[in-house]
Amino acid sequence: MMWTIVPDEVVWEGFEEDNREYVELIGVNGVLMQVEPIGGNQGRVVRVISSEPEDYWRPECQPGVLVDLNTGQQLPN
Repeated sequence: MMWTIVPDEVVWEGFEEDNREYVELIGVNGVLMQVEPIGGNQGRVVRVISSEPEDYWRPECQPGVLVDLNTGQQLPN
């Protein structure tokens, strides 16, 4: 609940817009991940898209991990 004198239109302006560029790729061992390009052939994992619970525990699939966009392999941080 929000208590403010600012009109709702102003508070929520741009809330649903996401201007980031995402590339979906098949990551290590077939796990689909949403990746944000950060330059060159590198990307940062934004989220894992999987129905397998154990995929979310894998270190190479964690949000923030750097991956090679061509191979899907984890890069050293």
